[in-house]
Amino acid sequence: MRYVTWAAMAIISLVMIVGVAIYYYVAHTPLPEAIPTAVVLVCCGLMIARKGGGLIG
Repeated sequence: MRYVTWAAMAIISLVMIVGVAIYYYVAHTPLPEAIPTAVVLVCCGLMIARKGGGLIG
């Protein structure tokens, strides 16, 4: 059984914040301004999906 760690909960909350930021950039600014936020979202996804003992190891 896989349980949610504190680090995973922090990343999930960051994903929610970044999702709202992407919506704001797409809806109210030129689209290229959303690219850095999308990169952060992809990095968060990679951190959640990776299999390891912690964030570094």
